[in-house]
Amino acid sequence: MKKEELLHKYFLEELSQEEHSEFTTLLEKDAEFKEQFDFERSVQRAIKSKKRKELQEKIQGFENESNISPKGKVIIWRPLLIAASIALLFSLGIYVFNPFKNDDPLRLYAESYQKYPNTVFPITRGSDQNKSTEFQAFEAYEMNNDAKAIELFKTLQKEQSADYIDFYLGQSYLNNDQALEAITQFQEIISNQQQFSEEAQWYLALAYLKNEDAENAIKALELIHSKKGYKAEEAEKLLEVLKS
Repeated sequence: MKKEELLHKYFLEELSQEEHSEFTTLLEKDAEFKEQFDFERSVQRAIKSKKRKELQEKIQGFENESNISPKGKVIIWRPLLIAASIALLFSLGIYVFNPFKNDDPLRLYAESYQKYPNTVFPITRGSDQNKSTEFQAFEAYEMNNDAKAIELFKTLQKEQSADYIDFYLGQSYLNNDQALEAITQFQEIISNQQQFSEEAQWYLALAYLKNEDAENAIKALELIHSKKGYKAEEAEKLLEVLKS
């Protein structure tokens, strides 16, 4: 199915189980698709807060801006999708679709997940760093070669004791669709109060969502919210959705 059709059916809540799986994968892996989704969702939210005349002016502006992407690539289906959505909403008396309605854990994960950047080992290609296991591990991490990164970070764990190695191993597990391993890794970091423990709490919550464990995700998010920790605002928004 074409991407624009998937998006259109999503906002009409008509995705089949197979289409839902495809949609979630695209949302997580396809940056352009997620950009389109975020754009359309912003339109839905604009509808909720603007009067019809103001909305029409805003949509016209969206259409003018969306004919060409930032990379100069022509986007044909975005304005068509907007027009179809607006026509439907107006025909229903400006019925407002709730973009978070009936969201499942996997979809929430895909919408919320952002890979944590390499902040501890700057990669300078062409230097003598490339002889070290640590360089190779973080290079693989930055290149999204997660299977290799996991192998190298596990080797590093045996060679040296550094909290950040455990954290980036957990990140690599999560990005490699190994949610259970990521959960175990982040739990150990939090339990031992290691460096990155606050960040690990957020990614633990996301790992639970990835594992379709909404109950434990809620518990992890509530802890973030109560302690005003890392990503507290995002945690509060997710809690509102999961508890609705």
